[in-house]
Amino acid sequence: MPPYKKQRYDRTLKREVVTPCVSWQYRIAALCTMFGGPFLLLYMIIRCEKNQCVLFQLPVVLPNHLSAYFSQTAIWLVLGFIVLMYLISSSKPSYNNEEIRGVLPSFSALLTLSLILVALTLAKPELISVLHGEYLRLFTVTLVFCVILNTTLFLLAQTNVITKEKDYCLPMAFFFGNLTQYVFGRVELKFFLYAHVGIIAWGLLDLLILLNAVLEGNVTAPLIFIAVSQYIIVAHTVFFENFLRSRPFMETEGLGFFWMLRVLLYLPFLHSLPVYYAAVTEVTLTKPALMANCVFFLFGFVIYITSIHQKENFVADPAAYKNLRSLPYFPGKRVMVSGYWGIVQKPDYLGYMIMWMAWALACGLSGLAILVLLVIYASMLLMLQQSIRLKKTKYGNAWSRYMSQVPYKLIPHIF
Repeated sequence: MPPYKKQRYDRTLKREVVTPCVSWQYRIAALCTMFGGPFLLLYMIIRCEKNQCVLFQLPVVLPNHLSAYFSQTAIWLVLGFIVLMYLISSSKPSYNNEEIRGVLPSFSALLTLSLILVALTLAKPELISVLHGEYLRLFTVTLVFCVILNTTLFLLAQTNVITKEKDYCLPMAFFFGNLTQYVFGRVELKFFLYAHVGIIAWGLLDLLILLNAVLEGNVTAPLIFIAVSQYIIVAHTVFFENFLRSRPFMETEGLGFFWMLRVLLYLPFLHSLPVYYAAVTEVTLTKPALMANCVFFLFGFVIYITSIHQKENFVADPAAYKNLRSLPYFPGKRVMVSGYWGIVQKPDYLGYMIMWMAWALACGLSGLAILVLLVIYASMLLMLQQSIRLKKTKYGNAWSRYMSQVPYKLIPHIF
């Protein structure tokens, strides 16, 4: 996530304008991620499509006909899903960080679409097989959609339709975006793509793969464990959607090609790969090993959700948690140094990384699972460093006092 040189909010156009200004090292890493990442993910999906999930096994069978990557069904599915989610999200718009009360539309949409998939499994099982067969095409259509959407926003910015800001590096504006917020109709676009499209698509892909395995009679305990546990994470995330709005990357990262790939491509398809792998590969785990893995996942899950709720509840109403230790950094503002946040600086990251290790173990630590795990861990460490830089700027001298009380980033007494 790049630091930005300039940032201002234009109340007339209802969006925030930023100027990307990043180091050349970050540019190289980001460009490799943007151009190399989709091809690496495509390679891993094709491996599982052809039941060749041994990552480096030769020969590699690559489809050489266009119909393997694109179809009208996949195009309509991607566009229809995005339009449907937009209509649902428009029912309770919130783009000024207000908290939405009651059951969120995104959570209702996840449950409704999930029930529809289950009903199709019972009534029209052949449709589930058709949808599952579009997995690779859904990926490539989504990639093309990311390119088209980002190019459209970039050209609108260049022609002064959505912004008159011109003080930015042109290529970086395309890749990282020159807007942190842009309201389209009644929906804030960046948050919508992340919370209402990417995350929900992840849960639906997991469910689709699991249901197809049920129909084919290939259900295994590792598959059930990974699919169900990931779906729980998705459901928890959209149920507490308001927590997502205060995350640092939501405030600082621009609406550009990098964001499109992260939330529309990597979030649903990379995260569902362990489920895909477990569905097409005969992963065998002993009952004690599976039970131990479930306990390991629950350990990470408890750390993850408890630390998030501790922080968000404290930020929402510090006066209600006077028993928790905290440090002042602005008049009336405090940072918590109690609970999990008094042990390490990012306990939510630690819990998330533990859960991913559990999913990799459920895949038998195969080559594909290890590669996905390394990608996730590398991303989390980069986000950790960016979060620390942002906090140093935000908290000022209070950050030094916080560091003296909580010196470890992720693992107590180690790192």
